[in-house]
Amino acid sequence: MKQRAQEVVSRNPASKTEYRFSHALIREFLYAELGTAERGRIHRLVAEGLEKIHASHLESHLSELAHHFREASCAESAQKAFDYSIRAGQAAVEVFAYEEAAAHWNAALRLAETLDLEITKRARLHHRIGSVSRAFDFNHGIEHLEAALKLYQQIDDQRGIFKLHAELGSAYAQTTPRMNIPLALNHYREAEALAEEGGDQASLGKLYRGSGMVCVETFRSDDGLIASQRAMEIFERLGDKAGWADVKPRTRADLSRFGGECGTSRTDWRSKGDSNCRATIEANSSQKLRSVRTVFNLAESFIRAESSSFRL
Repeated sequence: MKQRAQEVVSRNPASKTEYRFSHALIREFLYAELGTAERGRIHRLVAEGLEKIHASHLESHLSELAHHFREASCAESAQKAFDYSIRAGQAAVEVFAYEEAAAHWNAALRLAETLDLEITKRARLHHRIGSVSRAFDFNHGIEHLEAALKLYQQIDDQRGIFKLHAELGSAYAQTTPRMNIPLALNHYREAEALAEEGGDQASLGKLYRGSGMVCVETFRSDDGLIASQRAMEIFERLGDKAGWADVKPRTRADLSRFGGECGTSRTDWRSKGDSNCRATIEANSSQKLRSVRTVFNLAESFIRAESSSFRL
């Protein structure tokens, strides 16, 4: 009998207190044999046990706790399932595990309906999912960002609306199959109009960065350089090295690309009277839709918050 048991389970060589099934199929079969209610009960017992055993260092077990409380599938566990899912997602982001983060936050979003979560928190959750999902599934990320924008508009959250327009503008300006310069410009227009009410430093930096990119793409290299410089100043002031580094090489590369063809700036080709270059630029500008007045003259005194971190 003992030998038969050892064929089913064995001690984990990495631990003196853990056992594991000798084959994943055995585990799956036994798990499937359990009724729904029994599975939920066991998951809840495991989750509560993990909480007690690891009470002093839960951070190392957030993903397990989120999983077991979610699988408990009962009203009593729903809030904890939601809270641990949010925390597990944030922990995943900190180690750049964006797909895992999105999975946890998508699960939290499904729980939000059970918990009747307020619109503001649901909007922020969509925003979180959209931001991380863009790294591995652009279309999925855009869907969540647009969902967040609609929810913010529903409750007239000006700051949230500003952030989403700025981020969507940046997203649609990127070189992807869904790149859409006119749509990017539309979002930047909306963000510019809301900068006084909803802008913060980090989001404004992203807005300048995106505006600079779009200006260069629409052959307004002078304006693009100014916008990029503003973005770099903001990111440097915030200590955002990644944001600053993202702007500088792109600015140099874009200006070099257009400068190599027509001079280093819009002023150069005009002063040289290069009619062929002028015709090329003006033709491309009309095709891509002329950029609206960029946000270079926005007063930074309008900015009311210093952080764009998410809070639920």
